[in-house]
Amino acid sequence: MKNAPDIYFCDPAPHFVELKVVDIAAETRRQARRLSAPDNHHGVVVAAFAGLWGLGVTIAWHADGALLGALACACSILALIGFSVCLHEASHRILFRSRALNESVGLLCGLPVLIPLSAFRTNHRFHHLRRGDHGKPTDETLDFALLRTLPAYGLALLVKSFGFATVLPIIAIRKADTRTRSRTLAEYALLAGLVYLAARHVPRPILWSAWLLPLILTALFSQLRAVAEHGLTAKGNTFTASRTVVSNPVLRRLMCNINYHLEHHLFPHVPWHRLPAVHALLVDDYRRVGASVYGSYREFYADFIRATWRGIRPQTRLIALRRAPVLEQGRSHAWR
Repeated sequence: MKNAPDIYFCDPAPHFVELKVVDIAAETRRQARRLSAPDNHHGVVVAAFAGLWGLGVTIAWHADGALLGALACACSILALIGFSVCLHEASHRILFRSRALNESVGLLCGLPVLIPLSAFRTNHRFHHLRRGDHGKPTDETLDFALLRTLPAYGLALLVKSFGFATVLPIIAIRKADTRTRSRTLAEYALLAGLVYLAARHVPRPILWSAWLLPLILTALFSQLRAVAEHGLTAKGNTFTASRTVVSNPVLRRLMCNINYHLEHHLFPHVPWHRLPAVHALLVDDYRRVGASVYGSYREFYADFIRATWRGIRPQTRLIALRRAPVLEQGRSHAWR
């Protein structure tokens, strides 16, 4: 495969050191802890996403053509993406200082994307364990991809996109403790009631263009983002089990910096607006450990498609070519 040595890097590679979270310099960890104090900045952000969804619904209500329908759908997609990220923040209890606000606003943010807060929190806790320093090593991070090919990734992407409505309820109820399980069941009952009311009383065209179609597209986008966060990474070490895609300022704001995903896994209690500061603290450590950091999603997916087109190789992780170390021979050391 052309350029494969420039894309695939073995794990571990001889020119990278192995670091765990506890190996990060004490002063760096102290600075990161200082950045962890929650605040109430998210109130404006949640309100902005709610306003954007309201705009989408309003446009859909008055839409009489494909152009306005597309605009309504676009506004709703951006709002649902925002709600899902705010739900994520609430699951870590860093959406607000107040625990009550975290729980109530987090629940409200989860309703439009059909994910109760308690269900998300239960599943997300295990997600962090799997991607942490004690996670079980694997040679393939999208476990749904039974075949190591790009088409298999595409199929896995399609299937996993709707796991929030099919698999998540089962996992959340099965893995939760008794108290959380009762709360999860109650939240799903509330969600089912709201869906029933929406289906009964909201006109179908509005329901489709301002919620159902945007929800489907948001689910697909979220899985594309998940591939960038964890696809072709190596479990067993937090530094190598997640990826950051720096991207551009507009996209970063729309996604509330969730693209700084490696930083989030290293310091999960840092609120979203401080993750770029954590990134700046860890640049030297990233170089030493061979962390996967990309400048844009376009750059990542270009490498990802090239790397997976003819099959996924075991025990490898994808590292941006422009950040790859160069050895004395003048070539990057790579899996062969």
